[in-house]
Amino acid sequence: MGVKTKREVNYMLPGKEKYLEGRLVIKNFVKISEATDLFSIGMTKLRELAEKAGAIYKIDGIVLINIARFEEYLEQYRVWGEDE
Repeated sequence: MGVKTKREVNYMLPGKEKYLEGRLVIKNFVKISEATDLFSIGMTKLRELAEKAGAIYKIDGIVLINIARFEEYLEQYRVWGEDE
């Protein structure tokens, strides 16, 4: 299994990790309903930001969000505190 990177650890929230054949699998794509829980953002706002980020994938009516691309896009909204 090896050592997990910081990014992998960040993704290990409830419902984000899955076990497949005894191995931990970290999901790269989530449905919008999962993403709203993961990022604590409302569905409409999340969809708007995900579209701007180019993180939306549509497969047979299912909308998926690429988490890595979405998080990268969110970094532009980061507010740096005085301690940083």
